[in-house]
Amino acid sequence: MTPPPVSPPKVASAFLAELRLRRRETGGGVKWKTTLALLIVTVAVGVYVSRYELTQPTTERRQALAKQVVRINADDVTALTAELPDGKVALVLHDGLWHLAGPLQGQADESLVRRALSELDPLTAERVLEGTNNKPLVLAEFGLDPPRGIVTVTTKEGKTVTVWLGDPTPVEDRRYAALPGSPRVFVVSHGLFDELNRHADAFAAPPVSSPAKTDEGAGAPGPLEDRGVDEDAQERQRPPE
Repeated sequence: MTPPPVSPPKVASAFLAELRLRRRETGGGVKWKTTLALLIVTVAVGVYVSRYELTQPTTERRQALAKQVVRINADDVTALTAELPDGKVALVLHDGLWHLAGPLQGQADESLVRRALSELDPLTAERVLEGTNNKPLVLAEFGLDPPRGIVTVTTKEGKTVTVWLGDPTPVEDRRYAALPGSPRVFVVSHGLFDELNRHADAFAAPPVSSPAKTDEGAGAPGPLEDRGVDEDAQERQRPPE
């Protein structure tokens, strides 16, 4: 557990209290070496405390972290699987490109996969619902037992993260979500669910259209035709003998 921060005034007060105690123990006198040692210790503690406080998140940052469900950098993901009402899909990253790994095979739509992964960087809750020891939350009431959707990503470090998606909330464009093993329920945006709730063929890369072939020579007279026309014109313009 992280110790609570100690403010510099408290450190100074502790130094003065220690100095008074030393004076009482020595009959009112304190050797200069002892005073110097106490001063050095106090300054060192003060520097440590100041640096500690600077590294602590602000109140706003702590509140944001408390509502952060997961944060997965899209560039770190190497595999994604999704099981949702409209279909199941498995995707893997190979040589820098996304490919379908099941139930279909082939190159995947890069923009669609990227949009889905961006919803996890981070996935933030607008509300966090928590039960109590006497009355824990019933996940089935939120469509999370069993979940309506399961999204799993694997990173290049081998870390696997799974998110459960449940029913839509009474508020439009919101949906319940949870993490396996966690008693909390999150209210999140519908974006992740909507991006992945598709048939597997919707994740296939769009076909590359080839440019239409045109008949470059159509309608243009050939060199022989041009020469023939020119000779006829010259023959007509020649005066009679």
